[in-house]
Amino acid sequence: MLRFIIQFGASSFLLLFSTAFALYEGSAILDNSLEWEYSTPFTELLYGEVNKSSDISQLDYFVYAAKFQPAYPVIMVLSSLYLLILIGYYVFKQVKKLFACYLFFLGGGLFSFSYFT
Repeated sequence: MLRFIIQFGASSFLLLFSTAFALYEGSAILDNSLEWEYSTPFTELLYGEVNKSSDISQLDYFVYAAKFQPAYPVIMVLSSLYLLILIGYYVFKQVKKLFACYLFFLGGGLFSFSYFT
C-alpha cells in the first residue's frame, strides 16, 4: 500500500508540475497574433473567431505548447496514462483478467480518440 501511495503521489505531482509549465509555455500564444488562426481550435469551436488576446481559451494554451514546445505536454500525457494504469492495477489487482480487460478497453479508447481527432 505504501508503494502505491508513493507512486500515486509522485505521478500526481509530476502531472501538476507539467500542467503548470505547459500552461506557462502555452501562454506565449497571447503575444503571437499571427498564430491565432492556426493554434486556437477550442476558442473557435466555443466562441467563434479570435479578435483579441482575452478571447483565447486556456485549453488553447495546451495546443500551442504541444505545437511549439512539446516537452511538458508529453510529460502530462505520460503521467496521466501512468496514473490511469496505476489506479486500474490497484482496483483490479485481485482479478488479473479484469485488469487485462481494463487495459484492453483503455487501449481501445485511446485508439478511438486518436482515430477521431
